[in-house]
Amino acid sequence: MALIPLDKMKQYMEISNAAEMLLTHPEKEIKFSLNLKIAPNTIICHDAYVIYHNVVLGPAKGGIRFSPTVTVDETRKLAEIMTYKNALMRIPFGGGKSGVCIDPYALDDFRKVAVVKEFVHMIREELVAGHYVPAPDMGTTPTDMAVIYGELHKSECVTGKPVRIGGLPGRLEATGRGVSCATRLGIERILKRKVAGSKIAVQGFGNVGRWTAFFLSEMGAKVVAINDRGGSVYNR
Repeated sequence: MALIPLDKMKQYMEISNAAEMLLTHPEKEIKFSLNLKIAPNTIICHDAYVIYHNVVLGPAKGGIRFSPTVTVDETRKLAEIMTYKNALMRIPFGGGKSGVCIDPYALDDFRKVAVVKEFVHMIREELVAGHYVPAPDMGTTPTDMAVIYGELHKSECVTGKPVRIGGLPGRLEATGRGVSCATRLGIERILKRKVAGSKIAVQGFGNVGRWTAFFLSEMGAKVVAINDRGGSVYNR
């Protein structure tokens, strides 16, 4: 089932039956198991998914998510969102997403590198051919993208890399900047008030949450609460 209710969208825009069918069903799904040997007689397995929702506009573009809550259905929905995000911004990419059902915080650096390398190994042909272009997402970082680059030796195969190996300056804070700008517009246009002086609570304090809090604070908002997997803090 599509995440975006196309029947409601058809009230505001013309969508052909053919387009509706293409947007309702993912174009391609790759499901596999990441098998990691952690001891001489011990192998652990993690479900992994790569979803191409729609590639009419170009290669499937979307991040790699590492989380113990990753499911194929969630990955489908995130890939679908990427289709619309790229199309709305007129970026020549289709919608894609990938995920590995694993807790990245339970991995030391060595094991996380091993997981990323095994992920690359399993879909190497897709990456080298440019069918899917990954990037950081929840649970993955520019350092992980550097590992992908190191395995493929093709800079165009992955985005969100560190600047020193061809990544774009500003990429790290870009999503948080976007969230802060959207929040500002919501406060001004919906709540009819100024962001300066508004009290803000941030749920999730990873890369996106930290930069969101930073930019909102720069706009004059007062960040009074922060919540993350490790706990919460509140200051009136």
